Amino acid sequence: TTLRNLATATWDMVNSQMVSSGPHLFINEGLLITRGTNRSYIGSSRFINLGSVEVREGILEIRAGDANSGASQHLGSYRVDPGASLNFIGLNQFGRATRVFGGGNVTIADSAFSGSYEVDGVTSVSADVTYSGPVRSAGQWTMRGGHAIFTGLDPQITGPVIVEGAMTVSVLPVMRLNELAVYRDFTVNT
Repeated sequence: TTLRNLATATWDMVNSQMVSSGPHLFINEGLLITRGTNRSYIGSSRFINLGSVEVREGILEIRAGDANSGASQHLGSYRVDPGASLNFIGLNQFGRATRVFGGGNVTIADSAFSGSYEVDGVTSVSADVTYSGPVRSAGQWTMRGGHAIFTGLDPQITGPVIVEGAMTVSVLPVMRLNELAVYRDFTVNT
């Protein structure tokens, strides 16, 4: 089964809407908006975003992508407004043209991220995530049980970075951090 939000369409999820029903594919080509004070949920075998997702209020959890169905494909944009949260749970592949941005919070797991990451809220890394694209962030970063790997050019995180999992830095020419607290593994490759 395939659910498709067409390029000219807007799908508005308000207050605790859920899209979940066994193995299926959810393709967003248009505009997907979530708002309200509660959690909205998309649970599918794979989620493919070719359009725009805007988390204006509340929480949007995208639980999709696994070893059997393949990684979810994130090729469009994601805006997370202040006070809102976006959670990527499952296996994820972010394309080079992908842009995740805004003043809200993002939780990310099991991902290869080659797009642009510009989040000023809290970023939580809960599994292995490789950032190979541009990273510009003013918010707090927490690695809890996850492994954040930075391989891009000149990433900048001006908020506090707390490593309670693992962090590997292999960037050129430099990674800029204002505050770093390490409680587990921290590796720098030159």
